[in-house]
Amino acid sequence: AKELGTPESPIKTPGGLLDAIANIVKWVYIVFFVIAVMFILFAAFNYLSGAGNPEKLKKAHDMIMYTAIAIAIALLAVGAVTIIKNFLLQKDETTQQPQQQKGLAPPWQPPKGWWPEDREGPIGI
Repeated sequence: AKELGTPESPIKTPGGLLDAIANIVKWVYIVFFVIAVMFILFAAFNYLSGAGNPEKLKKAHDMIMYTAIAIAIALLAVGAVTIIKNFLLQKDETTQQPQQQKGLAPPWQPPKGWWPEDREGPIGI
């Protein structure tokens, strides 16, 4: 029989969670832009086929305007994810490693030689 246990999460760090969210947003973004291009092509077809029909031309114009607004909102959403990720995972400029946020710092480590066993000499002198 196979033992059932607690499944292990593939996300190990806060950066991993943000990367997972960024990947989801990236894929939604790609699908969204494919749909937006299809809407623009459909609106262009309405423009071409609606010669002389003001109703069809207005519908095509509105479709292009709403698609442009949706694209702007999508760009802002992706930009917001990038800004939030960079804000939460600020890198130390000297090491290019993520800085520890307050409350997430590792336990304090005493300097070498602080413990008597670390010192040289018979009784730590």
